[in-house]
Amino acid sequence: MICDQVNGRESAWAELYDPERRARKINEGGDTKTVAESADDIAPGEGAIVKSGKSKIALWKSNDGRLHALDAACTHQGCTVAWNNVDRTWNCPCHGSLFTCEGEVLHGPATSPLKTVPLPKRMER
Repeated sequence: MICDQVNGRESAWAELYDPERRARKINEGGDTKTVAESADDIAPGEGAIVKSGKSKIALWKSNDGRLHALDAACTHQGCTVAWNNVDRTWNCPCHGSLFTCEGEVLHGPATSPLKTVPLPKRMER
């Protein structure tokens, strides 16, 4: 792509790698396959998306059983992240951003971490 740009040519890959490209409906409806009904459905060391009212929370349960709550919206363009049990990361299905279980950015295009949110009262122990 860089060579094409330097030589004033169009690159066949430019649209695919454009950071401003619009999200496709890869994740129809914004839900992930890692949805749980409650925090009790999440095993230690795993994570899932839990609905709290109109919000979606990315819950991760550390190995000692403590719950950690993050906003489930990717900080790039707001798609709902999904839990990856193999890598123990939050992955954005729209543009490929990866976040640690604590929400820190591992790989962009997102540049900001997932926001920490208060644990809903019904989930506090």
